[in-house]
Amino acid sequence: SGTVADFSNQQIEMFAVTTGLCVMIECDSEHVHVDCAYPVSDKDGMDANLQLMHLLLREPRWDEATFERAKQACKVKGQEVLGSLELATEEAFFSVMYPGDTRMLQPSAEALADMSLDTARAGIERQVFDRLDHMEIIVAQDFDMLGKALAPRAKAQRLCMEEGDSSVEEEAAKLRQRAQEALEE
Repeated sequence: SGTVADFSNQQIEMFAVTTGLCVMIECDSEHVHVDCAYPVSDKDGMDANLQLMHLLLREPRWDEATFERAKQACKVKGQEVLGSLELATEEAFFSVMYPGDTRMLQPSAEALADMSLDTARAGIERQVFDRLDHMEIIVAQDFDMLGKALAPRAKAQRLCMEEGDSSVEEEAAKLRQRAQEALEE
């Protein structure tokens, strides 16, 4: 629904617009992939992304209208499975590999019609949110590009330092330290 914690959809959208965030969540049979992007010139972009992911994982909001839209998307995906040799083969493979376990299969139209928000919520919480201690999070960033994007800011900071602004000098030292640590990893 685009809502987490006590924030409305409009507040989340405004947060994304003002920070330049773009978040896409995709699920497949093996992963839940969350792709977050932000302008490389924004030194706080990663913090903003991680804050939003924290709220998504710790304080999701469950909404009936959003659930109905998700059910419609599942119906469309079911039609894609029927029309794709690759997806139909994957579906057949999983049904043979995991007999009786429908978690890996595209739900039928009947199963979707019978599914309630409470049932879906319980399943998601059991499989994802109750296992956060087993979750793997990979953060990837082009630190070289980040350094190039921050170069104009660093030049402005050097100009300020020439004028004797010690707070800018301290901030520049922190940035250099963080960049060095990131490169060493």
